[in-house]
Amino acid sequence: PLILPYIPWLVCPITVMAIVGTANGVNITAGMDGLAGGLSAIALAAIVLLLPGARAGEKAVAMTLCGALVGFLIFNRYPARVFMGDTGSLAIGFALAAMAVQQGLLFLLPLVGLVFVLETLSVIIQVAYFKASGGRRVFKMTPIHYTFHHQGWSENRIALSFLGSGAFAARPARRHGPECWVARVVDLPVHPRLGPDRRRGLRRATPRNGRGAAHSSA
Repeated sequence: PLILPYIPWLVCPITVMAIVGTANGVNITAGMDGLAGGLSAIALAAIVLLLPGARAGEKAVAMTLCGALVGFLIFNRYPARVFMGDTGSLAIGFALAAMAVQQGLLFLLPLVGLVFVLETLSVIIQVAYFKASGGRRVFKMTPIHYTFHHQGWSENRIALSFLGSGAFAARPARRHGPECWVARVVDLPVHPRLGPDRRRGLRRATPRNGRGAAHSSA
């Protein structure tokens, strides 16, 4: 299964790595006009709209961030008049990862933020190969969107292509991330009308053996 059982010593380090990795992935992507803002809006919308485990408060926060990002894109699209710094990109990455962790859908995060993952991997591969080979490179320049720029692509073409790829990658989350994924985290049967909080309550109230119900009714 793609979802790990809730083991604190295993889940906590993975959660920390996911939050740090997502924040740095968004930060690395924020090097071209409109790219990080548009991808972040797509990923946040997918996390809370396509996946049914989000609470009302989480949806409100995510939709507020999406609205702010859409307004930001009016001024950040090419040619940009306003730029996203480290503070904004890191905060958006933290929020995106925290929402995925809160819903118990940590392993869907690389799918929803696939472009962020590829951007980060391109930097890791470039640096590792550069050091191992004594100065040789895999890509012309990293993050990988700069490689396309050196190939002659315009910033608008790169941004639109990456945004389309991000939307295409986030769309399958609805099919592969129903509430049964949340149920696997807490190891409970799937019920379409019960959210994760209600399942946890049922788990505490359900007897461990099959005779518990008979004893309680007696």
